Amino acid sequence: MVDLGAAVRSWRGGSGTMVLVAVLLAGFVAYLVFANYAAAERMRQSLREQALADAQQQAQPLRDFVDEQTTTVSDLALSPEVVGYFENRALGMSLAYGLRQSLLLISERFDQLRERRRHGPRHVFSALCLVDSAGVLLTSSPAIGGHGTAAVSASSVLVSFDTQRDELCIAVPVQHRERRVGVVVGMVDAEMLWRIAGCSLRRDHRAFLVFTGESPRAVGPAGRLELPSGLPVDLGVAQVVDVGAGSQASLLAIAPVPGLPFTVVTQHASEDYLGAAPLRSLVATIVLATLLLGIAAVLVLQVLRSRRLSEMLGEMRIREAIENERNRANLDRERTARTQAEDEATQLGYAIEQAGEAVVILDTDGIIRYVNDAFVRSSGWTRHEAVGMSQDILRSDLHDQAFYEAMWTDLRAGRLWQGRIVNRRRKDGSVLHEDVTISPVRDADGRIRSFIAVKRDVTSILRMEEQLRQAQKLESIGQLAAGIAHEINTPIQFIGDNLSFLSDGFKELSEAARAGPRASSDLDYLLAEIPKALAESRDGIQRVAQIVLAMKEFSHPNGQTLVPADINHAVSSTVTVSRNEWKYVAEMRLELAPDLPLIPLLVGDFNQALLNLIVNAAHAIEERRSAQRSTEPGRIAISTRIAEGMVEVRIADDGCGIPDHIRHRIFEPFFTTKAVGKGTGQGLPLVHAVVVKRLGGSIDVESKVGTGTAFILRLPLTLTSPT
Repeated sequence: MVDLGAAVRSWRGGSGTMVLVAVLLAGFVAYLVFANYAAAERMRQSLREQALADAQQQAQPLRDFVDEQTTTVSDLALSPEVVGYFENRALGMSLAYGLRQSLLLISERFDQLRERRRHGPRHVFSALCLVDSAGVLLTSSPAIGGHGTAAVSASSVLVSFDTQRDELCIAVPVQHRERRVGVVVGMVDAEMLWRIAGCSLRRDHRAFLVFTGESPRAVGPAGRLELPSGLPVDLGVAQVVDVGAGSQASLLAIAPVPGLPFTVVTQHASEDYLGAAPLRSLVATIVLATLLLGIAAVLVLQVLRSRRLSEMLGEMRIREAIENERNRANLDRERTARTQAEDEATQLGYAIEQAGEAVVILDTDGIIRYVNDAFVRSSGWTRHEAVGMSQDILRSDLHDQAFYEAMWTDLRAGRLWQGRIVNRRRKDGSVLHEDVTISPVRDADGRIRSFIAVKRDVTSILRMEEQLRQAQKLESIGQLAAGIAHEINTPIQFIGDNLSFLSDGFKELSEAARAGPRASSDLDYLLAEIPKALAESRDGIQRVAQIVLAMKEFSHPNGQTLVPADINHAVSSTVTVSRNEWKYVAEMRLELAPDLPLIPLLVGDFNQALLNLIVNAAHAIEERRSAQRSTEPGRIAISTRIAEGMVEVRIADDGCGIPDHIRHRIFEPFFTTKAVGKGTGQGLPLVHAVVVKRLGGSIDVESKVGTGTAFILRLPLTLTSPT
């Protein structure tokens, strides 16, 4: 039999359990329902905050953008071109005498700035204007009228919005002597501002800018828009506003840009962005829970999903915050780097423009694209005349075509070229000597885009060097004058004695002829001695002529051009002129190769250099003889030969020699080891300048203290272009 009591007890216990389970399930379902409702409400609130944060995120780049452009316009107001214009204007300069050129420079500066400042393919500034204090538009880029005249009364930086043109106006006053004399105005159209604010918005959002003021304007990607209905009056407060109803309901996130007359507004469709209303979700959930309690597990999963979404949303916010901070730091670094680059470029431009050396920039075809002020001063060509012309206008025809072809071959091969060029001036036709360094300028891909030439005018230096050499030559002639006079006096004396003898002999011969057969007993003597006297006189005259010719050749003024010359003849002439300097202390030995060809020389300069070496050799021998108390004459040997494709001239002596510790300084100007009043320190530097710099040769020195010194001069055989 069935135990009814047990069954009842079992039923009661089971029903109680079922009731308890039902209550727990109902409570659990209710918990799930209300938890889902709360999570949905939190999600909606979080999304509303996110929408506002997105709008505010777009407002900050606008603030930074406007600050950056304000700084740019301020730099223009302080630029040398703008300040220089008002200084010239204050001095009373008219448009015909300087002001028009100043305005052209300002316009060029505006054009260059607009070209550099771009956002994508568009100019950041729709216009840049300069307006004077009376509201007169002085210049603009591009050429327009009426821009910025509303801001002429600005006494400080003013940012406003032109509702007629839908443009942001940045006005910066120009001060001159603590007085506002004008305004620099930068115009940025509203569409550019929308691009700055809306370029990173999501595509499912509608974004636009509302410009506050007496007549608010809304601007989107396609230009001006109608203001959305329900937009609050106070747009200066960050807020989220619900407008519309039903399927037309939308969410407006309003983020004013601090300190600027416009607000970023993003519009989201409420149902798409926030989802269904929480109350409807609650009803649906209760009905579903009432019908199917079994989906409690699903509700639990829903709660877990909601929590996970909340966690993901939190993580997303953290990541976005980190990314925003990183982007802001990158933007700051880029802005700093750009500012530094612009400052460096400006300083470089000033440095090149004000450099003491002439700077010329050529394109790859040799057309002049830029010259600085030093070029204008040295060449006589104005900047307007030179720019756009070929560099051939500077040629003086003193270099052959091969010289220029070799130069351009090196440059187009990417090699640095250095040398001295003789160019011509425009106005007076005179030539100028310039030390030139030309460097290729490459782009980022390594291709040669242009060439920059730095030129130093050495015409006056060469002229002074030539004058100094001539003065030194004349000084040498003056020092040698007494010795040369003595050399001439000796043959003149015996010529005079022989002439006296010939006069007396002629009288005796005349008397003998008259006497007839009674000849004088001295007739035989006279017939024997008169030819000897005539021969001696001819030798004396040749000696005097030789000395005079050598003196003439030595003192002849120098030219600037290398000419073929006989180096043996130059050596012989210099030895003759300097004879009185060495004949009392040394014997001279010449070993001159008879087969030497003519070589390119500056004869006067080479004679002076050789004279300096001979005089130094004589002084060194005299110093050794004094130190050793010797009366034996020293030895000076000069030889010439061809060695290793060059003419070698060797001047050796057995004088005191040069100590090793000063040998490296002997060619330094004004360095001398002689006593005060006996040495100027200019002899050997002149030798080095003539042989190495002017003749393209070389000098070697062999010396040993107490034994002697040898200078070996090596000169090229071929004629080269003048330097």
